Amino acid sequence: MLSPTKLAALFPSKKLGETLYVFDELASTNTFASEYAKRHSPPAAVILADKQTAGRGRLNRSWFSPAESNIYGSLLFCHDRPIQLLGWVPLMAGVAIAQAIETQTKIRIHLKWPNDLLVGVRKLGGVLCESLSNVQKNHYVVIGFGINVNLSQSEFPQDLLDSATSLKIQCHRSVDREALVVRIITALEKGWED
Repeated sequence: MLSPTKLAALFPSKKLGETLYVFDELASTNTFASEYAKRHSPPAAVILADKQTAGRGRLNRSWFSPAESNIYGSLLFCHDRPIQLLGWVPLMAGVAIAQAIETQTKIRIHLKWPNDLLVGVRKLGGVLCESLSNVQKNHYVVIGFGINVNLSQSEFPQDLLDSATSLKIQCHRSVDREALVVRIITALEKGWED
């Protein structure tokens, strides 16, 4: 299980580390992030889940989200930028996550626009960026991501056996999810602020 105490201690950013939610199970980290922004108006937040029951990708496609093996997360950033100037966010997020995974595992990650993270031709993960405003007229970007980390090939459902992969399959060993999620979130925060 992901440890909120350990993760908070590992985050170099106090802004993100102060508003950190880690759930055993959640419908969708992006949905939670959006609802949280509408109710609380935080400057930033991190939402992580060990399992998603209604994980989703682009075009509301369902996302395979089993418990205690992968990374499912969303970052929430408050901003004052015009929405038409946010087209760079999905590309930044994909590059930041790919570089974080490569640094941690030495596995080459390819990006397939607009939101797929690939190893060769197999899907390793995805990115889903959304924007919203709340009643206080605060504007937010949600950067959601799902990464297949410690799944064996036999654990994928039949319809994903020929198209999906995980870091465990590619590295031939289990990967430390907490270390990887901290690296990913740090890279995303840096990409957002740059």
